[in-house]
Amino acid sequence: NLPNCRAIFWPMASASTRLQCAEAFADQGTVEGYLEAIALIEALPEDHPLRSEISQRIQVWADRILDLAEQAFQDGHIQSAIDMARRIPHHTAAAQVVGERVDMWNQIWQEAEAIYAAAEAELVNLKFQEAFTQATRLLQVPNTHWKTVKYNEMIANIAAARDDLNALGEAKRLANQRTLDALKEAIEMVRGIVNESPIHGEAQKVLGELGQILIEMAESALNRRDATA
Repeated sequence: NLPNCRAIFWPMASASTRLQCAEAFADQGTVEGYLEAIALIEALPEDHPLRSEISQRIQVWADRILDLAEQAFQDGHIQSAIDMARRIPHHTAAAQVVGERVDMWNQIWQEAEAIYAAAEAELVNLKFQEAFTQATRLLQVPNTHWKTVKYNEMIANIAAARDDLNALGEAKRLANQRTLDALKEAIEMVRGIVNESPIHGEAQKVLGELGQILIEMAESALNRRDATA
């Protein structure tokens, strides 16, 4: 039966009420809730009989803010994590490790980005094995987002590029048949290669070659006086 903590006139509130409401705010499990809780009981005098309990709770809630920041970092939201960590009250023990923690996050993030960029570079050059080797390095990154989401994303990109390359090879094979149906099928296969694919540039070149073959076939039909063809 907690009081309505939002409606209380705090200068007249008792310490027990402050503690009760601070616990209620903290139970929300959010950065804002923990900060409100800390601010609420921090206003009590330094010589208050409950000061030791108050100080202990403040340290616990500050640690929980840092835990939330760490979770945000692990989820891939590094700037949110840094913003959360920097809101921890400066006089708490948790605040003393914020600078070190932020530096570590930035270093991990930069190293992960470098690995991912190296994998992308190998993929652009169609060096699939090298791209895969780089991608597996993400599994060693001490960040859940990079070793799950970004790793799976890169593996999917490599697999898609392999499929596109195979499709391009099949399209070329079909084109060698020099039949209208085969060329139509080849064109559809090549058009299915998306702009983001590292094969896209080569696909556009092949598409032009297929168009040229069609023109040659049309001219041949024209020379045979086969207007329908």
